[in-house]
Amino acid sequence: MIDRHPERQRGFVLLVALGVLGVLGLLAATFATLSRVERVVSNSYVDKVRAKMLAQSG
Repeated sequence: MIDRHPERQRGFVLLVALGVLGVLGLLAATFATLSRVERVVSNSYVDKVRAKMLAQSG
């Protein structure tokens, strides 16, 4: 079957590609945010352990 509207098909492919790029961008932003949160949490834990060790050492 021959498509008589190739510009519609190209437009649809463009929309799908933009949608995929949007989802990938959202995933990248989520990953970056979670990485930052994990770093903050681990730094807090290290600070807590250091404070506890200093308190116990006198």
